[in-house]
Amino acid sequence: MRRSFIHLPQLAGLIVVMALSAGCREEPVVAPPPTRPLVPWGPEVLWEKWYDGTMWNYPRSVTATTDGGFMIGCIGSTSDTSNGLNLLKIDRDGNEQWQRVYPEPYNSSSWVVAATPDGGAIAAGYGRYTLVLVKVDASGEKQWSRVYDGDRGEYRPASIVVDPAGNYVITGRGEGHNYGDMFVRKIAADGEPLWLREFGGEGVDDGWKVILGSDGGYVVSGSLTEGDLTAVPGEGETAYLIKFDAGGNTVWERKIHIPYINQSGKSVAATPDGGYIVSAGQEAMYDTTGGMCIVKLDRNGEEQWRSNYYRIWAPARPLLSGVRGTYVAMADGCLHGIGTSGEMLWKRPMAGANYEVSDVVLDSNGDYLVVGGGTGYRPTQTKVYVARVARE
Repeated sequence: MRRSFIHLPQLAGLIVVMALSAGCREEPVVAPPPTRPLVPWGPEVLWEKWYDGTMWNYPRSVTATTDGGFMIGCIGSTSDTSNGLNLLKIDRDGNEQWQRVYPEPYNSSSWVVAATPDGGAIAAGYGRYTLVLVKVDASGEKQWSRVYDGDRGEYRPASIVVDPAGNYVITGRGEGHNYGDMFVRKIAADGEPLWLREFGGEGVDDGWKVILGSDGGYVVSGSLTEGDLTAVPGEGETAYLIKFDAGGNTVWERKIHIPYINQSGKSVAATPDGGYIVSAGQEAMYDTTGGMCIVKLDRNGEEQWRSNYYRIWAPARPLLSGVRGTYVAMADGCLHGIGTSGEMLWKRPMAGANYEVSDVVLDSNGDYLVVGGGTGYRPTQTKVYVARVARE
């Protein structure tokens, strides 16, 4: 039998080849972390406009008026040291119709507005230990104003709504007791007070938004900190939702808690199925997957779903139900379109770096009117920013 031998030079070459082959061996491929799909840019911005205020002028809220236009409630300056109500009226295309300043008592501030059936509006603000209401007609003429002294301190309104009977329902924070309690107050169309409810514990508790209930009455969203009503003490705020009947009696209440949440309960909106969506707040930045949180409830306040939106570091304020079944949230300077199961559909960046969006409403065509304010071109004077965004 013939034997084969490998000579030393051949053996050396073989060792080199084996070593090179080992060095070129591919390591196992590690799959990259999953990425979220890109969100479409969203509906078109039809126009954007900026308005100069009288003295300085920061917008707080906007309401759609019966003539198809809009009225914007601003904190206006009546002098170098005194604040008052500033109302800006525009038509559907953004053309300014009038602007007025109302020098109300006690250096009034924090104005929120709601349209009234007669074509005018009601505005709510606060001054020293007072709640102030101002009623104007369609041309901006003041019809009456009234001051409501607080029993336990200053009442700061955050939201106002007009019910079908023409009554006004207001929510906000009542200062001066336990650092501040949520209040809900109903006032008749002629300005006569009807009832007042207050809620809270030892911490700061706020009412942020009041809307008409889908089956009558009123729904209020707010936030509770550590105190008698807080669901989980020591872990941030709790979103608080409460349903009232027309007489101010509690129909149901719900506490929505997410650990380490803040800025909760900033807004609530009725949904076409008779339920509600509420801004539960924003999850704190300890978790990089946290962000804006929205919760869907049925008509009885029972939770149906909740969704947390990746790295949207702001609470949804406000929330709206669009004309095509989409929910719309304003957060981080963008309009966000959200589907009926909580999925993100689109987002639309708004305004510029020097502007902050404060409110959004639907117009008669289903478009979105976005209102904000900022320093604009003159740092000593705030400009009002308004944009109209097409419906989906």
